[in-house]
Amino acid sequence: MVWLVIVPSVLFLLAGSALAYVFGAAAVLSFIAVDKIQFLAILPQRIFSQLDVFALMAVVIIFCHLVAKLVASATGRLPDQD
Repeated sequence: MVWLVIVPSVLFLLAGSALAYVFGAAAVLSFIAVDKIQFLAILPQRIFSQLDVFALMAVVIIFCHLVAKLVASATGRLPDQD
């Protein structure tokens, strides 16, 4: 049953997938391989409880920065601030 986790993980890594996706898929496949599918309901709760508020704020700030850079490069100037 271990090969159900190892083989897809190696194939995903060789295909160039990100490590976070490979580890997430390996976790899900390992729950399925050991027939503990009922514990998969805990995963979203654990993921969202471990998120840091700073990381969420940083994503929004980076997005706003990239939008401002895109507008500045498309128009040749920064947008007016009223």
